[in-house]
Amino acid sequence: MTMFLAGHEKNREMLRRLTETGNPQGSYIFSGLEGVGKRTSSLWFSQLLNCSSSENRPCGVCSNCSKIEKENHPDIKIIRKAEDKTVITIEQIREEILHGVDYAPFEGTYRIFIIDDAHYLNDQAQNALLKVMEEPPATTLIILVTSRMWELLPTIISRCRILKFFPLTAEEVENILRKIPEIPQEKIPLIVKTAGGSPGKGIRTAMSQDFWKWRNRLLDFMTSLPSSHLTDILQFCNNLPLNRSGAEGIESTFEIIAGWFRDILFHLENIEGENFINADRKEGIENCAFSFSRESIMEIYDLIFEVRKLVFENNLNLKLGFQRLFIKIKQSGERM
Repeated sequence: MTMFLAGHEKNREMLRRLTETGNPQGSYIFSGLEGVGKRTSSLWFSQLLNCSSSENRPCGVCSNCSKIEKENHPDIKIIRKAEDKTVITIEQIREEILHGVDYAPFEGTYRIFIIDDAHYLNDQAQNALLKVMEEPPATTLIILVTSRMWELLPTIISRCRILKFFPLTAEEVENILRKIPEIPQEKIPLIVKTAGGSPGKGIRTAMSQDFWKWRNRLLDFMTSLPSSHLTDILQFCNNLPLNRSGAEGIESTFEIIAGWFRDILFHLENIEGENFINADRKEGIENCAFSFSRESIMEIYDLIFEVRKLVFENNLNLKLGFQRLFIKIKQSGERM
């Protein structure tokens, strides 16, 4: 479990103090950016609490640590949204937590229930957890792992210790990525810039051929957008490889577009090209910069966030949303 434990030293030190003082019981929320190391940290904490070594805990090699790392320890239960469901239901919470929460640990010191992506808990499921959180068994912990803590009920949040996990530094992300032999070393500087402080995101994008194909296609389109025609925009949007079930793909599309205009702004502000997110597209960025001003880019940023909100919160049709975004971006460039 050591490979991804970069950063978050303050959180680990706090958890270690709780363990050493004999007061780790209760419920926790591990909150932060997707892929930043929250779930890995919850497994590390589970190892810390259940490690059978007398020193250097968690040792990572004892039977308890090894089973936790492989996610097959009988006392550590990870609850995830079922693939055929849109939420974590009350039935799932009853079956996977409530029916066994009072059992004593089988092999370790503590029983730990980790709810991954806890923002998928519906209100009924969250309310079912409240009784356990109010009167937790002495050897039971519940850890809610989430990138959207605001979607949890206030009554849940008020009963938890909250640990916030912030984005890692570029150096920390790079150190993690360089330990993964499947990632081409020459791509790592670009991957680090697109990861936004999230090693999990960096790993997923590095391994995804679809992501790189879409990124390159999208940036080709962004490069030509200032000189494109309405029919070009409509045709591009008619062939978007995005759908509602792929929220991460939609989110990354908005991030790529925002990153493109960040790079253009950096060029306008005479910031060196090595700071570009899309450093491999330096020529296209410089060419597009002639079409935009600093003020128009600020307007485009507002527009990106406005369309993103309409897509995610108001269920705006994806094709119509991106049509609106690209047409208004082109119009912003035409005012120059």
